[in-house]
Amino acid sequence: QLLIGSGIPYGIFRPSILVGNSRTGYYSVIRSFLSAIRNATIQGEKLRFPKLFGNANMVTVDQVAHSIGNGIEEKKLAIAFVCNPNPPSSQWVVSKGLERFGVSDDIEFLDCPFEEFETYNLTEIEKKLYQFEKHYYPYWSFPYVFPSSACTLNLITASYVEKIMNYFNQSVLLQREK
Repeated sequence: QLLIGSGIPYGIFRPSILVGNSRTGYYSVIRSFLSAIRNATIQGEKLRFPKLFGNANMVTVDQVAHSIGNGIEEKKLAIAFVCNPNPPSSQWVVSKGLERFGVSDDIEFLDCPFEEFETYNLTEIEKKLYQFEKHYYPYWSFPYVFPSSACTLNLITASYVEKIMNYFNQSVLLQREK
């Protein structure tokens, strides 16, 4: 507000969740779920997690860079939201990732609010996953819709999620070979 009231020309860009570039992608949330599922399976447990009711307002870094570059080039003096114009549901994104790795049956999504989940009798693995994923809480739990976006395309499609998972799988395999 201070900058806006100062009279100095400004452009404020507010991106949502950044997820790698549109060619390779990357999604650390899936890595945390896969790790938790693996650890729970080793201990003979089924992992539980709250159902994700919000949207995954993810946008690729190259799409953000392009939108910000255009805003600067066009001298748009305003606040610009650089987010997904039509974000998929968070549950869909996570489910697609888990399906890709064949672990969908190893997790149970509970029909409870995210913030209520921590009051359950959680295993240590569930507590760790919950703490890691907690910073995504606003995206997963609220049906918030960002104002009009500077981005015009939804690049987070089923084929993009598949691409992310393939890239992730290749990077894990490469790490194991080292």
